[in-house]
Amino acid sequence: MNGEIHIRFAQVEKKLRQLQNTTEALTISYLSSIAGENELDVVRKLDELNGELRHLLEKYKTLLLSNIQSTFHSLDAMKETDQAISSSIIGKSQRGEE
Repeated sequence: MNGEIHIRFAQVEKKLRQLQNTTEALTISYLSSIAGENELDVVRKLDELNGELRHLLEKYKTLLLSNIQSTFHSLDAMKETDQAISSSIIGKSQRGEE
C-alpha cells in the first residue's frame, strides 16, 4: 500500500445521482384511513400508526436528500483540493524544487 487515495469522481457522482433519484421517487401507497365508519380501537390505532409511518418516511427522505447534498459538496471540496495539490506539485517540479 502506497498511502494514496484514489477517488473516481465520475463514478461517485453517478452513484450519488442514482441514490438521489431513487430517494426522490420513494413512496409508499396506503390508504389515508382504513377506519371509515369503523369504531374499533385497533382500527384507529392502525390509522395512527399509518400516519406516523408516513411522517417518518418523509423525514427519512428529507434527511437522506440532505446527506446526499452534503456528500456532493464534500466531493466538490475534495476535487478542488486534489486540483490545488496537483497544481502545486506540478509548479514545484517545473521550478526544480523538491
